[in-house]
Amino acid sequence: MQGKYHVIGWKEREEAGRRKDFGNFPSREEAGKFLHAAEGEHPDWAFEIEECSHPEHVLHQE
Repeated sequence: MQGKYHVIGWKEREEAGRRKDFGNFPSREEAGKFLHAAEGEHPDWAFEIEECSHPEHVLHQE
């Protein structure tokens, strides 16, 4: 199932064009937990959370 928030990362010394999607999460809180853990494991990477606007990636709440 796709999530609404993506954690994106890239090595700080490389071009921002070489970004990696580390996964998608149903909430900003869950994405933040993953981002915090990833920062500890990959100190030479920069991370950010992006909200996905693609309808097929957004969770449908019933």
